[in-house]
Amino acid sequence: MRSHLIHCSYHKCLTVYYGRIMKAVFNRCLSWSSGYRHFNSHLEDFYQAFSKHRIASVNNRALDLERLGQFRISRFVRDPRDLVVSGYF
Repeated sequence: MRSHLIHCSYHKCLTVYYGRIMKAVFNRCLSWSSGYRHFNSHLEDFYQAFSKHRIASVNNRALDLERLGQFRISRFVRDPRDLVVSGYF
């Protein structure tokens, strides 16, 4: 059984950059499974369909790890002080 690749993201924490890279690699360049899909903050949609994609990502949600089966997960963490400055500008 293959483990699912999951990325959890937060607002202003490389979300747009990560999505562009994953779409370019997994949806355009390589034909790996069903590629990449970002579910925004739609948690129930994520649980229903994440396993159909090689890589799936979701924003601003704590995941119920018991519902995921085998998985590998990544999460980018940003310095809170940098978030304040970035949000200001």
